[in-house]
Amino acid sequence: MEQRIFANVGIPVVALILAVLAAPAQAQPADRARGLLQGSVGTNLGVWGDNEALSIGVAPDDGHELLVSVERVHWPTQRGNGITRGGTTTFISGEARFIATRFTRVSPYWLVGYGRGVSRPNVNDTFPDPVRNSAWVAFGGGGVRRNVHAHVSAFVDVRVLFEGEGDSLVLLLPVRGGIAWRF
Repeated sequence: MEQRIFANVGIPVVALILAVLAAPAQAQPADRARGLLQGSVGTNLGVWGDNEALSIGVAPDDGHELLVSVERVHWPTQRGNGITRGGTTTFISGEARFIATRFTRVSPYWLVGYGRGVSRPNVNDTFPDPVRNSAWVAFGGGGVRRNVHAHVSAFVDVRVLFEGEGDSLVLLLPVRGGIAWRF
């Protein structure tokens, strides 16, 4: 009876552990740091709007990526019990990615970053005055990357993004997808 339990449960568990431990061994580190160029588009969960980014960076090894991004985040004016002005924020940020493990083609990762830029709240009949504020953003999140070619991969990630400007703090949940080229 005990042998049957081990055969039904133990062997698959041991095989899974060996596969996870063997994945880093399969991913031989690059002989040099590689450049990285990527573009992404997405939306914000809950408040919708849109999100676009262009990034350039370096991957010093197979487990880390450092990026500098120019990003634009927009969310519309929300009307309901109250009115939220919404707006567009354009910022430059630094981002660090930590690749958790590598599988044959798919790699999950964690990310963290900080940036500074300019916020322009929406102008409409309720808020007629144009405003321009300096803003900061701090974010963290995770995603998954899938290799499409030796130098090209597609990715999808979700972030928790805090934006501060003046005396206000906004929480956004951007979901984005994009293409990365390693050179």
